[in-house]
Amino acid sequence: GLIPEPVETRYGFHVVFIDKKIEGLTVDFEQVESKIKDYLDEKVKRKATAQYIARMLQEANVEGIDFDIGDDLVMQ
Repeated sequence: GLIPEPVETRYGFHVVFIDKKIEGLTVDFEQVESKIKDYLDEKVKRKATAQYIARMLQEANVEGIDFDIGDDLVMQ
């Protein structure tokens, strides 16, 4: 059925209606460990790349284009 409240994601708010629910299976950590590691490694690489590009944009002093990178970057 219809979820009673909108669901917020990074893309905004969504009205969700569930047509069908299928119960998932529990798997052992060892079966998914490498997939989790690969996912987290990739996420860290993407974050580091985005931070590097944002830092370079701040230091480049480019005029005429608003990159809207904000001041809330966490440099590691």
